[in-house]
Amino acid sequence: RIEMEQFQPKMPWCLSLLLGTFVDTTDGLQARPIPVRPMDAFPEAVIDSLPRGETKINEYHSAFHLQPTSGHVNDPSAPIYYKGMYHLFPQYTPSSNKQQCWAHVISEDLLHWTLLESAIEPDMRYHCNGPYPESAADDNGAWVGDISIVSGTPVMVYSVACQQYVGRASADSTNPQLSNWTKQERPMLTAKEIGVPWIRDPVTWVGEDEDHRMIADCPNGACLFKSEDFVSWTHVGELIKWRQERFSQFKDDPDFFALPGTDKHIFKVSTVEGDVWIMGKYEEVHDTHKPDLFTPIVEDLVQGMTSQKLDFGYFYASKSGYDPISKRQILFGWIPYQCRHTTWSGAMSIPRVVSVDPLRPTSIITFPIDETKTIRSSIPIVDLQEEIMTPNQYRTIPKVGAQLDIEITLDLKRNMELGYAFLTGKPHRPSVWWLFGIKVLLDDMSDEEDSLDIQVVTMNGNVKIYHQNHSMQVNMYDEDKGVLSLRVLVDRSITETFVQGGRMAKTVTYCPKKFQKLDSSALKVYCKGDGMNGGIHLKSLKVWGMADTNGYRDV
Repeated sequence: RIEMEQFQPKMPWCLSLLLGTFVDTTDGLQARPIPVRPMDAFPEAVIDSLPRGETKINEYHSAFHLQPTSGHVNDPSAPIYYKGMYHLFPQYTPSSNKQQCWAHVISEDLLHWTLLESAIEPDMRYHCNGPYPESAADDNGAWVGDISIVSGTPVMVYSVACQQYVGRASADSTNPQLSNWTKQERPMLTAKEIGVPWIRDPVTWVGEDEDHRMIADCPNGACLFKSEDFVSWTHVGELIKWRQERFSQFKDDPDFFALPGTDKHIFKVSTVEGDVWIMGKYEEVHDTHKPDLFTPIVEDLVQGMTSQKLDFGYFYASKSGYDPISKRQILFGWIPYQCRHTTWSGAMSIPRVVSVDPLRPTSIITFPIDETKTIRSSIPIVDLQEEIMTPNQYRTIPKVGAQLDIEITLDLKRNMELGYAFLTGKPHRPSVWWLFGIKVLLDDMSDEEDSLDIQVVTMNGNVKIYHQNHSMQVNMYDEDKGVLSLRVLVDRSITETFVQGGRMAKTVTYCPKKFQKLDSSALKVYCKGDGMNGGIHLKSLKVWGMADTNGYRDV
């Protein structure tokens, strides 16, 4: 269980300033997204918009996502595994004092989290005099950073609101919970020293030559630094340069990591288009005064903005860490949203594995960690097998609840072949289509306008997925043989959808406008389309209930 505000100010979570003001939409059908721009918007604006009053868990608060009960959470930092514990340092701004800092949560399984005292809080006011003169210091908090193990001691690096320096703090390595951090008095790096107007969001790692590396977001690219001792750093150039025609607007939160079991690396950056990745070959240069080399083997960041995304929905500022126990790369993202009449905003995504696509070695897949299956109900609450769904056919299953793990398999080979044949044949027919849909969070009064709708549409041989009116084209491979798989995690106001084992992912937030009892929500599956040419082959639909790992509700 993660209780937050009641621990303030002693145990505040921490939260970055990479937020904008709220966009209040219609009367609550959609969650209120939190834009991640403009840069001069502070989290105070978000905090001030939250209702005041007693902290309480309401219908919208997630059950198995990491989420505060009050205040404002966003960018995750420094996911590491240390002495039997997974650690994560989200940024949090409490409603009580509006000062962001690094929170600190630990877990043995990446699902059940315990909140510790905040790792670092803003206090060194004399270090900043940069572009936010009204803040005068890092009193607006610590931004994104990373942690490396240096001679057996965890050492964190972090940037600050004024973007003028990178700070450093060391942990008491005798404490496996890493609950005691000491800030270094002087900045580790300053923007002035390296001749740039600003620097932020450092990422660190150790090379095979045992020299330390660090990249950070700089005006012209991902600045690369090297050090033999993690104290004195040399700026050796850029690991990757920004193409200014697109990246001059906004980019931040870089990440760089090896794909376990391969010779490939991923560079990722958060942009106005989402979290965009590029795959390449990384070559160390064993000289602390010369840059390492990163050579892309797929489209560059600008070209890949439409397809090379870690997530096509509400997902931003992601950060990954290596899990030495399971030998996997674990990814966390920030879900920026707020439901109406709640005292909290933002959440962490379900931890995801990042891996090479087994069918396309120059692409990646992301999918939920296997541990999520351990909190399923013992048997499926819905189990449909081998049905032909004809147009206008539907089935409603009452009271399935609002905490669900849904797996869907559709055989669309015939639909795709017919659609393509009509598109290319003579006489030409402009559209032949079928739609398979699933509605969740459907209230028990059957108000279908107030539900979350996920639709699979095959038209003219192509397949698209519509999720709350947002579409994404599915990359169907020949090896798929027309079979489409979806996994949808529904957690009250959050859904995370994974297509073809993680080939594509999309996070959508949804807060039903009627403040109903979500635990009595129904589920509906249905089919629409060209009735002259049959329906859709539903190979399998399984739905499990999901436990509340936050401990607020009964299973």
